[in-house]
Amino acid sequence: MHQRTTDRPLLSLLICALATASVAKAQTLRWPLAEPLHDRSYVSNYLDLNPASGFRDYECGLDHGYDGHTGMDLAVHDFRLADQGVAILAAADGRIESVRFDQFDRNMATPYQGSGNGVWLRHDDGRYSLYWHMRRNSPVLAVGERVRAGQLLGYVASSGSSPIPHLHFQLNRSLQLNDRLPLLAGRCGETPTSVFESQPEYVGNARLRVLAMGVHSNLQLGQGMYQFGAIEQIKQGLIEPAQLADSDERIAVYVQLQGNPGQQLRITLRDPDGSIKAQHQTTLSSKRRYGWYLARMAVTVPLAHGRWQMEVADASGTLQTRSFAVGAQTVQPPRFYPLAGRSIRLDGSTQRVPLQRAHRGDQLRLVGAPAGVALVDEQLVIPADLRAARRSSHFAVIDRDSSSGLQDVFHVHLVDPLAPYSTPDFSKDAGGWYYAPEQSGQGLAIEVNAALGLVFLGWYAYDFPAGDGERRQWLTASGPYAGSFANLDTTLTYGGVFDREDSVTHSRPGSIGRIRLQRESCQRINVIYEWGPGRSGFIAMQRLLPQQCEAAPSR
Repeated sequence: MHQRTTDRPLLSLLICALATASVAKAQTLRWPLAEPLHDRSYVSNYLDLNPASGFRDYECGLDHGYDGHTGMDLAVHDFRLADQGVAILAAADGRIESVRFDQFDRNMATPYQGSGNGVWLRHDDGRYSLYWHMRRNSPVLAVGERVRAGQLLGYVASSGSSPIPHLHFQLNRSLQLNDRLPLLAGRCGETPTSVFESQPEYVGNARLRVLAMGVHSNLQLGQGMYQFGAIEQIKQGLIEPAQLADSDERIAVYVQLQGNPGQQLRITLRDPDGSIKAQHQTTLSSKRRYGWYLARMAVTVPLAHGRWQMEVADASGTLQTRSFAVGAQTVQPPRFYPLAGRSIRLDGSTQRVPLQRAHRGDQLRLVGAPAGVALVDEQLVIPADLRAARRSSHFAVIDRDSSSGLQDVFHVHLVDPLAPYSTPDFSKDAGGWYYAPEQSGQGLAIEVNAALGLVFLGWYAYDFPAGDGERRQWLTASGPYAGSFANLDTTLTYGGVFDREDSVTHSRPGSIGRIRLQRESCQRINVIYEWGPGRSGFIAMQRLLPQQCEAAPSR
């Protein structure tokens, strides 16, 4: 009896010590998307912490999610962006427990097709994480394989129960879906600290946020849901024309937004002189976790030729602007539609991928493709005997209109289950000089600052429109990286000479558009840019002077 009474507190102390040790060893999680939050991605739903009926998030919000939601939804703006490849990254080191990759991935409305694609990962601290709604064929790992934090798992899409392209991410005690763990710390949270390295800001009651915006020709769009077109067309990321006609009496605009009841939305159109030519204002009547506001704005014809501005503002001022061109007629660039990219999984058979286009150029070509891949009769042909050097690789098909110089890109993610898996990190040996063997005259200088987590880029040979007189100009860009991916704001820089202390001037950050970098191997970086209608590109850049590089091991 005495033995039992003395052992009981010792056993309790031992259990408490083990529990404390387990908590101390819990792995801090990295953000699971290569796209930083609010940089073309957003939180569409939070984890539901209400054990009873009804929704409540970690900051006691009642409407930024839905009843019974077991994780956090990280969405991207549209399917076109998802087609370019929004990478899903492992949140912490671990081992693959389950993989699904064969389901339809472009759901937009009920009834949804298929059960979804995704990965369960068992972390080294015993917890599990789930990554769901992935693109078909994009998961790159097999059950039992090891993965490091920040390595590629697959790509965002809309498979399973999903109306928009997004990642459903959750942390669990077990593989049971409802056995979830908290993610974020807040007034109504279940954890004193965030599980992430850096807790993202709460958006449930934030200022009106513009996710995306666009301008379309009224003459090209028919009547339908939400004043013009079908909402599915907007979700697809319908590319605006490269130029609107000066005879278009009504300009169709859309704003993709996130906001709360009572917040004001004002849309303004300005001509090349800066004069206001049309304005539209409304007040949100309901919560918008995400949504689209569409309108046709009347203008007086003929419209002035040149660069117009679309401005979106709330009660406190301008939120976002976007320029668009007006000329003698509407000009549509080449456009891959409805798909602008996909993942292809090698399976020992010849695969033929039709390249559907809403508007066609006259120059279709491959960029960065492995030997043996071909274009035959408007199809991308992957031979049965193709073997890739790496588990995951990328190339593109470019469609260019020679008369206008406009082009579009079809992005291909190639998965070879039999090839070795590694993803070279930007923080390891990525800096240096690069050139484009398939496109004469293109060169990059890249600098990586691992302490800041930023990539800096100078694109000195890009064939941008000529500057004023003798002013030299080139493109510069900077932005964060995650694993083997970087997302950069692009500016146009004037004056100066590289490696000299000459003064330079430059446009505002992001004014030219975006550059995305994929570190394909230690010798190659893919440059993906999208700077407006018809100005999209994919360039496979090779290191100028080959060198030994460090790549993360697969196991």
